[in-house]
Amino acid sequence: MNVLPPVYAHEPGPGERGAAQGPAAHLDPHLLLAAVFAMTVMSTLLGTLTGFAASRHQRTAVLSVGFAGGALMGLLFDLLKSTSGLGTGTLNSVLDLLNLLGLLVGATAAALLCRRPDLPTGLNSAYSWALIAVGAHSVGEGIVIGYDVATGETVISLFQASSFALHKVAEGFAMGVVFSNAGALRHGLLTSVLVSLAVPLGAVSALTGLPPGFSTIWFATASGAIIWSIPTVFSLKGSADLRNRLGGLLIGFVFVYLAGTLHQLI
Repeated sequence: MNVLPPVYAHEPGPGERGAAQGPAAHLDPHLLLAAVFAMTVMSTLLGTLTGFAASRHQRTAVLSVGFAGGALMGLLFDLLKSTSGLGTGTLNSVLDLLNLLGLLVGATAAALLCRRPDLPTGLNSAYSWALIAVGAHSVGEGIVIGYDVATGETVISLFQASSFALHKVAEGFAMGVVFSNAGALRHGLLTSVLVSLAVPLGAVSALTGLPPGFSTIWFATASGAIIWSIPTVFSLKGSADLRNRLGGLLIGFVFVYLAGTLHQLI
């Protein structure tokens, strides 16, 4: 039985992998991995720059914080649905138990390393949050991609590529907001590159024999960190202008949700 979870929750499951998903191209495995890494870096950097700039501008600062919180909620929604056991609240296998432990580890690590009073201004907290939440998610994605390459499933469509890029833009935006509060654009851009490197790292581990089910443990760890960070990120810049903050949250969530639905388009 194929235990590989989809990269995103909206991607067709194992029984639907043969279905057409829009105009697709068969790529050389090495070219595919290089293209995925390049897309990851560019999309994440674009999101980070946009989030940083929006958070620093007076008119969009609160809206950007809401957008970041909503985007994280959308990512969490996808991650929980694509992680065995967590989406259904069941413990039917060892993998389900490991996923639950990963969730707890991610939440605990984020809480301990990213102390809330320090997050708005502390680089250590910003780095720790980004590497745990976004980095763990990227490793899991890389494992999925590496497994697809190793098994010859190297078909990629324009819809899939667009969905992947938009998810990375959303993650980068959230990082830009966090590093904007730390006043450190250069560090935010560096972190964007570091978390992007986690994708090929996961892919190489899958190509060298790591079981694909391990991707869900990374997804669960990212979920735990995101659960802890959503209220923290959402509360940045005080409690003023709740209307714009909630509006941004809705826009961010819908952005990520619609990005995920691209995997269903034929």
